[in-house]
Amino acid sequence: MTLFDIKDCEGLSSMRLHFTLDDEKRPVDCEQTENTDANNLNMIEKFALLTNTAVAQHIAVHLPE
Repeated sequence: MTLFDIKDCEGLSSMRLHFTLDDEKRPVDCEQTENTDANNLNMIEKFALLTNTAVAQHIAVHLPE
């Protein structure tokens, strides 16, 4: 089970750590991988989706009924 990835604070770093967690959310393995352009685009897509969701929620809350 994978819960999260830790990235360098500077954003799109070339290396990333990937933690595998057991059922009790404890780390059981750690792997270092190199970021590729495809990974970076995937991250940008995720941020775009999060932004769109946040904007849609904001509009929905403030629209008159």
